[in-house]
Amino acid sequence: MKISRAKLDVALARACMNVSDLSRKGIGRSAIERAVASSGRGVTPKTVGKIARALGVDVTDLLESEDAHFASLNKDIIGYSGAGANFGIFVAADDALDFAMERCGVQVTNLDAPELEDFLEMFEEWFFSCGWVKEVATDDQRTA
Repeated sequence: MKISRAKLDVALARACMNVSDLSRKGIGRSAIERAVASSGRGVTPKTVGKIARALGVDVTDLLESEDAHFASLNKDIIGYSGAGANFGIFVAADDALDFAMERCGVQVTNLDAPELEDFLEMFEEWFFSCGWVKEVATDDQRTA
């Protein structure tokens, strides 16, 4: 995901903050730089969420227009339904990371690793990118 530099600057100004202030709130300067870089992938949704929370804004208020569209689509994921070899299996969103790690035999040995959260998020996204279909909450489920 990529954050619009202009939108970030506006949010920083409204919060009377600068990039150093964000760094003091636990967001690495390199993550902020990746989030607004004009080339490359950007950062994970979790990092964008941390930046938005630190600034007191909604995530979609910071994202470039294309990423804002996809963020709104992904916010209501309730789980993943298996396709192909995984047909008939449903994994709830809350259990997705544990399921993926178990299936791949991945164990975390260093809980203090600086990029652990980004890695785990990317790992989950990778695991469910093939052979799985995202299930999104219906309008009735969102209002319940």
